[in-house]
Amino acid sequence: MPALGGSTGLGLVVVPDREAAAPRLVVSGANQEHGYVTAEVGGPTGLSIGDRVRILPNHACATAEMHAEMVLVDSERILGRVSRPRGW
Repeated sequence: MPALGGSTGLGLVVVPDREAAAPRLVVSGANQEHGYVTAEVGGPTGLSIGDRVRILPNHACATAEMHAEMVLVDSERILGRVSRPRGW
């Protein structure tokens, strides 16, 4: 994901209350029930159980395909909705 710079693994993790804070966090792995978040430079993530995060995935076409519409948001405000054409 060159636009985000550096390695983003499976996605870049954004912590809304500290978006500019270090360390930069990435989703380094995933399976059916879990996503694994690591600090890009190693060491602790600074996250605690219950922290809210946003994931900026590096690939989401299958996720988008599973839903009839996408909701466009800016923080907590809904900007609009986009209907998805169905099928590949």
